[in-house]
Amino acid sequence: MHAMFQRDKLDINLLTVWCLMQYNDAQKLNAPVAFLDPQRICFSQFNIKLRDNDPRIKGKKKKEKEKIIAEIRSKHRRDVAAYIGHVFLHRQDAKYIMAPYHFGDHYICIMIMPRWSRLVVFDSSDLPLKDYKDFIDILQIAYRWYIYKGGEHDPEKTQEMAVRTKFPCHKQGFNTVLCGYYVCEFLRLRKRYRTTNPEDEWIAQADHRLTDQDITNIIADMCRFIMHEVIHQDGTFYDLGGPLASFPVLCQWDKGTIMSLEEMAALDNRSLDVDDKK
Repeated sequence: MHAMFQRDKLDINLLTVWCLMQYNDAQKLNAPVAFLDPQRICFSQFNIKLRDNDPRIKGKKKKEKEKIIAEIRSKHRRDVAAYIGHVFLHRQDAKYIMAPYHFGDHYICIMIMPRWSRLVVFDSSDLPLKDYKDFIDILQIAYRWYIYKGGEHDPEKTQEMAVRTKFPCHKQGFNTVLCGYYVCEFLRLRKRYRTTNPEDEWIAQADHRLTDQDITNIIADMCRFIMHEVIHQDGTFYDLGGPLASFPVLCQWDKGTIMSLEEMAALDNRSLDVDDKK
C-alpha cells in the first residue's frame, strides 16, 4: 500500500484486489465480462525456478537437473492452460475475458474473446510480442481445449485465435514503473476499453498518458473498495471468520471509534500468530 501511494510499482496482490472490484461491479451490472486471476497466470507460475538445495534436483547431474526442471515447467504450463480453458468454457456468457499478465517488471492486459476467436493486447509500453509469447502460446493451448470441449468459436479459426498487438491504448512515460496502474485503467469496467468493441472504434486520446489525477483516482477507488467491501463488516468480501472479526473498531470503522494502544498491540500479536501458523 505504501508503494502504491508513492506511485511505485503496483503489487500483484493489489492488482488482484482491483480485479475483484471489477468482478463485483460486473455482477451488479450484469456485464458480460470475466476476469482471470493475475496471480494464477503470471510468468512465475509456469516458469518455476528451483534452488540448488531443492530436494527434487539436489545431488543430480546437470542434464538430470535440466530434464527435471523442464518437466516441472511443462506441468505448470499445462496447469495454467487448464485453468484458463475452464474459464473460457464456463464463462461463455462473457463477451470479454480480461487477463492481467505480469512478467519480469511489467504488466500488460489481454482482452480475450474466445467466441470471436481473437484477442487484443493492451500494453502501455508496446513491448515486442516475443517478450510475452510464452503466455500467448498458453492462451492458444487453452483455446484449443475450449474448442475440443465444444466452446463457441469462429469456425475458420480452429487452432489459434487472431492476436492484435500495438493497440492504440494509453501509453506510459519512458523509464516509469506505472504499467500496473495503466492495466487497472484497461480493466476498469465502466471506462472506454469495453464500452464498445475496441476493434471497431477509435479510442479518443488513446495514445495519451494517464494524468496524475487519473492515477490518484485509481488509488482512491482501490482504497475505497478495500475499506468498504473487504474490511467493513457489511462488505461483500468481509471474512466473518478472519482476524478482523475480533476488532469491531476496524470492521466498524465508520462508527468513529478510536483504537486504544492495547487494542493495537493485540492486533499486532494476532497478526504475528497468523504469520507463524502460515
